[in-house]
Amino acid sequence: MKFLKIFFLTYAFVGINAINYVSAENYLITPNKTELMFLGTATINAFHGECKSFKGEIQLNENKNLITALTGKIVVDVNMLTLQNKSSDKKMLALLQSDSFPIIVYEIQSFKTNPNSTPENITGKFLGQLSIRKTTLPIECTVALNKNVRGEYEIQGRTSLSLTKFQIKPPTFWMLNKVDDTIGIIFNVTLENETKRK
Repeated sequence: MKFLKIFFLTYAFVGINAINYVSAENYLITPNKTELMFLGTATINAFHGECKSFKGEIQLNENKNLITALTGKIVVDVNMLTLQNKSSDKKMLALLQSDSFPIIVYEIQSFKTNPNSTPENITGKFLGQLSIRKTTLPIECTVALNKNVRGEYEIQGRTSLSLTKFQIKPPTFWMLNKVDDTIGIIFNVTLENETKRK
């Protein structure tokens, strides 16, 4: 009798967990529905640049339309970054050593959901590692995620980084215009379920 009780309790526990367990879905970043802007200040003026297209994929788990886990990778082609000025672009690419390090990679290791998130308004933070040139550092991104009527996830996010922490000396333009150390990042991403793309 004792053996039967243990058997049924074990069966019930495994059954409940099997029902609650949801395998991760793979989402791909839609390159033509992405936007990344980087913003900074300098001695004389403020400036901004952009990257209109980047790639990556995200694996996420959902439960009752809330995201319970999220990991992934975002890959930016350094040569796609632009300040909308040929001379400044050339200096920026040289600073980033684009020939030797053609990509910037952000590895998302986890997603910390805000406790007040709802299925209609999911907010939180990406926790991950950002690699620029030879340096990899932890970076948090504040994000908001919404699922549209097509089943795509739209993500808006922001973060900031220190050039000197990434072993990049803030450049000087036109002798007097020195770039400040902190660079702000704003990005918009659309994720499409991999199975729907096939």
